[in-house]
Amino acid sequence: MLCVDCHTPREDGTYAGVPPLSRCAGCHTANLGPTAAEREFIAQYVKTKREPEWAVYARQPENVWFSHTPHIRIAKLQCQQCHGEQGRSELPRPYQEDRISGYSRDIWGYQAVGGVVPGMKMDDCIACHRQEGLAHSCLDCHK
Repeated sequence: MLCVDCHTPREDGTYAGVPPLSRCAGCHTANLGPTAAEREFIAQYVKTKREPEWAVYARQPENVWFSHTPHIRIAKLQCQQCHGEQGRSELPRPYQEDRISGYSRDIWGYQAVGGVVPGMKMDDCIACHRQEGLAHSCLDCHK
C-alpha cells in the first residue's frame, strides 16, 4: 500500500491528515491478516462506528504553514524522506510526546536503522532546501 491510500491531502495540499473511520472501514470491515491488532481495531472502532483518537506524530506549531503539494507534485519527494518508514511494521512506533512543547517527539527525528531520519523541524527543512538550491524568506513558512 501507499501512504496516500489512507492519508490523502486536501485540495490545497495543506495537510495529509489522519484518515476518518469511513476510509479505514473501506478495507477493514473484516480481517485482512492474522494480527490481533487488526481484530481489535475492527471490534473497537469499525463495528461500533467509533472514530479512533489518532496520535498525531507530525503536528506543526500554529505559526507554521506547510503544504505537501509542492513537495509531492513538484519536488517528487517520497513520504519516507521526511516521515521515515512508517508502513514497515504492523503497528506504529509508540507515540512519545515532549512534555514541555506538547508536540510529538517525531518532529525532532528518530533513530532508525543506519542513522537518524530527519524530523519535521525547521533545520531539516532548511538543510533540504539549501541542498536543492532553493532560497526562501521566513514568511514563506511562518505566518
